[in-house]
Amino acid sequence: MSQKKKKLERKVQKIEIIKERGQDVEDKLINFWATVKRHWMFLAILLFGTFVLFANGLNADFVSDDYATILHNPNVKDLGVAFKIFNPVDISNAIIANILGVSPLPFHLYSLFLYLIFLVIGFVTLEFLFGDMVAKVSMVLFAVLPIHVEAVTWISGKPYLIIGITVLLSFLTFVNFLKSNNYKYLVYSFLIILFGFLTDKPRPFSILLVILLYLLYAGQKKYWKSIQKLFPWLVAAFGILLAIAWPYISSRINIVNSGYNSSESIFYNPFFQYPTGLTKYFQVMLVPIDLTLYHTMYVLPVWLNWAVLITYIGSLIYFYFTDGGVYGINMLNIFGG
Repeated sequence: MSQKKKKLERKVQKIEIIKERGQDVEDKLINFWATVKRHWMFLAILLFGTFVLFANGLNADFVSDDYATILHNPNVKDLGVAFKIFNPVDISNAIIANILGVSPLPFHLYSLFLYLIFLVIGFVTLEFLFGDMVAKVSMVLFAVLPIHVEAVTWISGKPYLIIGITVLLSFLTFVNFLKSNNYKYLVYSFLIILFGFLTDKPRPFSILLVILLYLLYAGQKKYWKSIQKLFPWLVAAFGILLAIAWPYISSRINIVNSGYNSSESIFYNPFFQYPTGLTKYFQVMLVPIDLTLYHTMYVLPVWLNWAVLITYIGSLIYFYFTDGGVYGINMLNIFGG
């Protein structure tokens, strides 16, 4: 069989897979609890193993921002102040401090509990998108990445966990809206992401990128038509969330541009920032010699950072269109090609 014929057959197979997946996407709502029940044994093993992995940090002391937000915070037990601020992190800290006292262990247990919840939601998300095998392998690798120490073992990293939970839950609920055209799912999705904005701003805006990537992945024209109908409401929702986030963003800019850590601008040179940031995150994920991206000196030369960035972007583009052009075909389906 000629190479050309083999490529053509692979392309036909990919088109059939896309059609089947499109039918799947169109007909079936995401049933969160049914997925959990179906894979309960794998999830139990994953969660137990993850708990054991992070158990050595449960007795770790307060560090860094933990002192200001918990140990030396005169209002840490004041539920009235916490509910006035109405930030889920402050409220949870106050509840824990009142019930279990101001010691590291209960705060560490709560953060680890949030991480385990995120792993379950992450598995359901991947199982819906890519199937059982990809979801299982991906979550086993994800659960043990050293970079998660910042979010789990560092108590002040707790907002990252809450944001991750709300973004994925909001995404899954929004997908059910696209599938069913039932507006209750749209309302649920907005309320969930609003909870994320109460926790931290503006990181929950990442939900927009997640939804866009899913629309490209699903390749369903009717989804894009639903988005077009919703566009004025989505713009209004974006405006509301931006209004909620802006005081925090403005305050953060003022803090960075004043005092001991003053700088000329909140924005760094993008030709330095993005290659360095991406490379550093890869390093923190694979070789965890630093706690976070911004708790270290940049040690790699700029040319190497650029090489990593170009390789990464090039790989994304190559694998996006390779092997029969699956995602390229999706884009043609969406835009009428």
